[in-house]
Amino acid sequence: MSSARAILLEVGGMGMIREILFKQNYIQDPRRAAILVDELNGVLWVWIGSDVNLKTRKAIIPVAEGLLGSGYQSKMDGHLVGKNCSQIIVLDQRNLGDPGVQQNHQKALSLFTLNYTQDGRFVVSFEVSPGMMPTPREDPRNKALAGILIASILEESPEIFVGRSSLGVYSIDTPQGTIKFQIQDGTVQLVQGSIALSNQVQKMFQTTLKVLK
Repeated sequence: MSSARAILLEVGGMGMIREILFKQNYIQDPRRAAILVDELNGVLWVWIGSDVNLKTRKAIIPVAEGLLGSGYQSKMDGHLVGKNCSQIIVLDQRNLGDPGVQQNHQKALSLFTLNYTQDGRFVVSFEVSPGMMPTPREDPRNKALAGILIASILEESPEIFVGRSSLGVYSIDTPQGTIKFQIQDGTVQLVQGSIALSNQVQKMFQTTLKVLK
């Protein structure tokens, strides 16, 4: 048997993170903005209560994006949690009337009903059978888009170094800096720590896409 961990993080308006106890009422509280780091499902559940102010609403998504693929290092318990998380799902309390949001909220809440052990003050651990841990699903179209972008970057910078993480995050070292991106929902998304794509690269990418359609 292997284990999967989870931790709850409260996020403030300046993007500050505070580790909080693993209690389900925290992702039902209208006053809270929290991220449930869930290794069992490979998801970062982003809870935004209905009373959360605009400043915090704007801050919490970039915080979650910063954790995607790298996980969260617990300052109190010392564990790295969520490195396998490859998806962010927003649970906005104002949208709980939507069946899809409601279903996702129930899935997140169900985590608290499972048997778990405390792996410290804030981190909890679930026992899982081999093969239960989520693995990112690969779409051939995503590979094609990534290939087109890499080829476009090569037009500007002939000598580059390309790497790809197990979670599908590409890292491309160029003379101008490092470009980091992933493909989600058929679109290129730069991730935290990436430099911007130059106008030349963007133009080449769009031109090639049009030719191939």
